[in-house]
Amino acid sequence: MVQSIATTPYYLRLLLVWREFFVSIYIILLFICGHLSMGDDWKCYLIENRGATYVGVSPDPTRRLRQHNGEISGGAKYTTSKGAGWSHVCIVEGFRTKREALQFEWAVKHVAPRNAGGLSNRIKKLLTVCAREKWTSNAPPASETTLVIHWHRGRTTEHDPLPSYVTERVNPSSMSSKSPLSNIR
Repeated sequence: MVQSIATTPYYLRLLLVWREFFVSIYIILLFICGHLSMGDDWKCYLIENRGATYVGVSPDPTRRLRQHNGEISGGAKYTTSKGAGWSHVCIVEGFRTKREALQFEWAVKHVAPRNAGGLSNRIKKLLTVCAREKWTSNAPPASETTLVIHWHRGRTTEHDPLPSYVTERVNPSSMSSKSPLSNIR
């Protein structure tokens, strides 16, 4: 027999109202602390232009690339000073929050040696961070986040196996033999 809300004892109705209230407060606190996002799917991207590389984060890497190339305002000073011609090498997705994406970006930029430049070194640094247990000391365990690396210019041919929570996908339009990534070891 199903009871209507009118016949439910007062204390049970009050309990249900309080439960909904505390769940709402909990969700709000998760948003404030950065453990829950409002649907912004933050990604970390690696771009290249005539040997120079740049790593950044954005919920919209395509739009951000247009900014870096000077097509629309807002590109980073480093990339706009190098001129147009930037293109995606890869995009890493799967971060639950903007904070996680920023922690991953920071870690890639701070892998030693920091002054080692070039595309192959930047890719090695990105893969090194992917294989870490934690990207930074304050980051959650990496195994809690399922990452996908989308290669836009082919896949690196040889590297250590990545953890099971990191997968690689190759953009079908990038399957050319002229890929600058095909010879990276």
